[in-house]
Amino acid sequence: MHPKDHLFFCRSRVIGRCIPRMMTTLTAVLGVVLCIELAGCGGGNGSAGTGGGNPPPASFSLSLSTSTLTLTASGQSLTVTLIPLNGFSSTATCSLSGLPSGVNVSPVSFSVSSGSPQQLQLTENNIATAGTSTVTVGCVSGNLSAQAQFTLTVQIPVTPALSLTAVPASFTIYPGSTQIVELGINGVGGVTGTVSGTVTGLPSGVTVAQPTFTGTVNSDVIFNFSAASTATTSGSATITVTNGTLSATANIPITVDYTPDFTFSSGIYTGLGVYQSSIATFTASVTDLNGFNQPIAVSFAGIPAGVTFSPSSFTLQSGASQTVQVSATFSAAANSYPTITMTGTGGGLTHQTQFNLDILAAELSVSVQPNPLKVPAGSTSSFEVQVYGTPNGTGTISVQLGTPPAGVTLSPASFTVPGNGGTENVFVEATSAASGGTLTATATYGPYTQSSSTSLTIGAAENITPVALSTADQLVRTDALTPYTSFPEPNYLVYHAATNRFFSTDAYLNQLNVVDAATRALKTTLTIPGAFGLDQAADGSVLYVGTMLGDLYVVDPINLTILKRYPSSTISPYGFEANAVYALASGKLLLEKYFLVTGYSWVDGNGPLALWDPATNAITFFESPQYSSGTITVEPACSRSRT
Repeated sequence: MHPKDHLFFCRSRVIGRCIPRMMTTLTAVLGVVLCIELAGCGGGNGSAGTGGGNPPPASFSLSLSTSTLTLTASGQSLTVTLIPLNGFSSTATCSLSGLPSGVNVSPVSFSVSSGSPQQLQLTENNIATAGTSTVTVGCVSGNLSAQAQFTLTVQIPVTPALSLTAVPASFTIYPGSTQIVELGINGVGGVTGTVSGTVTGLPSGVTVAQPTFTGTVNSDVIFNFSAASTATTSGSATITVTNGTLSATANIPITVDYTPDFTFSSGIYTGLGVYQSSIATFTASVTDLNGFNQPIAVSFAGIPAGVTFSPSSFTLQSGASQTVQVSATFSAAANSYPTITMTGTGGGLTHQTQFNLDILAAELSVSVQPNPLKVPAGSTSSFEVQVYGTPNGTGTISVQLGTPPAGVTLSPASFTVPGNGGTENVFVEATSAASGGTLTATATYGPYTQSSSTSLTIGAAENITPVALSTADQLVRTDALTPYTSFPEPNYLVYHAATNRFFSTDAYLNQLNVVDAATRALKTTLTIPGAFGLDQAADGSVLYVGTMLGDLYVVDPINLTILKRYPSSTISPYGFEANAVYALASGKLLLEKYFLVTGYSWVDGNGPLALWDPATNAITFFESPQYSSGTITVEPACSRSRT
C-alpha cells in the first residue's frame, strides 16, 4: 500500500460547524494508522465530537407574596423571595422605592439569598393619606439586578363622629320676620341612630320654635327662627347635637337688621313650569320691614323669546300682591330652563330674586275607541275620539278623520277641541255595499301631530221586519232604525202643544222626525247627525236636541228650521258633550253625557251631569270632568242608588 493512501482527514462538528482536522499518518510495520490531532477546534472543552458550548450566565429573579396590598392602621407584611437562575449562589441587597408619604417599611434595606426570603412590615403614620400607589422592590448583586412591583392601597381609619351642616350658615333677620334654617346631621365612621339637641345663645328678641329637638343621623331638622318687632341685638345661635356618646356643635351668626327695608317674593321655591302653548301663574308679593311703607316697582329680566309675562311690570304697596300670568307659545324653546330675575325698587332700595322657568314641550296624544268597530251593512254606529292635550293648553287642537273605506261616511269629518284636550263622537254610516278598513283620526296642535286608528268591520245587514200597520194600533211609520237596546233611552219624544206635533229623534238615520198629530202622518224630517236626547223649552219656543256626537242643536218647532248648533267643544269654556238635554224653566239646560259604547252604559251608567247657561256659557259640573282646565265649579254628583 502506498503511504499516501494512509493519509486521512478527520472531521468533527463543533457548535454546528464542520472544521477539518489535518492528521499525520504514520505507517507502522503492522500497517496500523495512528491519527494525531495537530490543531484543536476553537471553543468547547477541547474534546472532539462532544457537542458542548458556553453555558448561560448566572442570574436571579424576585418573587413577592402578593401583587396587591391594602394597608390599614394594623399594618401589613410582604415577603420577598430570591429565585436563583443558572447556578446563582450569591446574596442580593434590596430596598423599596415609590412608597407614598406617611408609609414606613421595616427593615428599610435587607439582603436575600437562595432559600432565605425576607419578610417586610409596612405601617402608616399620622401623615399618611388614603390612595393607591405602585411600589417597586429592587435587589442588586454585583453587576446583576432584578425588580418586582406591587400595588399598595392606603386606607385611613375614620374616627366615629357627628357632623353638622347649617343652611344658611348665617342669616340676617328683620324685626317681626322669620327665617328657616335647615340643619343636616351626618354620621362619620358608620355612626347611625337617633340624636337629641338644643338651640341656645340666641340674641335678645330672637326665638326659635324648637329650642329642644330630636332627629335621626343622616337626616335634616328644620328650625324656624323669629325676631320680635322690638329686636335690635345681633348674636349667634349654638346648636348642640348628641347621641349619648358623641356630640357636635354648629354656631350660626345672626344679624338683626332694624333699618327700614322691604322683602319681596315670587312665591316660587325652585322653578315654574309652563308648557308650550299654555299658561301658568305665580304671585309676587312685598313685605314691609321696620316701617318702610314705600311703593315698590317690580320688573322682570331674562324672559326668553316666545314667552310673555302679564303684567310685565307693576307697582306694589307693602303687604300687597300681584298675580302674574306666564304665557308660552310654540316658538318658546322646549326643554329649556332660563333664569328669570325679578327686581323690586323703591325708597332708594333695590332687591332681586331669581327663579328658573321650566319650558316644557306641549303634550298631545289621541285615542280611538272602540277598537275594532263593527257596523252592520246599511246601518250606522259611532266611535269616540279622545284627544289628550296640554295642561292649561291654549288655542285649539284640530282633528282630521282620514278618508274612510268605500261606502262609509264619517260625520263630522273634522273637528276641533280645546288645547287641553276633549272628546268627540264620530258618527259612522255604512251603505249596504260598504267595505271594511281602517278609520284614522289625526290630531294637530301647532307643530305636533299624533294619530290613532280603529279597525272597521262591515257586518251582515240587520234583519228588521216592519210592523204591519192597523187602524187599532194608531201607529205612524217613520222607518226609525235606532234600537234603544244598546243604551238606556234618553228623552227622545216630545209633544209640542202649540203646533199639535210630535217630535222624535232617530240617531241612526241622523234625523228629527216631525209627526202631525191631527193627520197622524209624518210631516217632515230635519237632518241632525246622531240626534239623540230631546226636550223643549218651558214656553215651547224652541226644541233642544242633543246628539251622539255631543253637539247641541236648537230647533224652531213652528217653522221647522235649525236655529243654532253648539259644537261640544264650545259648550262652556271647558267643552261638554251634550248627548241628552233637559230644559229648565230658568232657561238653563241640564246636560248629560252618555257612555256610548254598546251595552256598557247598562252596566257602568252614564254621566257626568252639568248645568249650563246658554246665555253666559257658564257651567256647573255635578261630577268632575276627566279633562278640564281653569277654575271649575263642581258639585257633588247625584246619587244613582235605586230604592
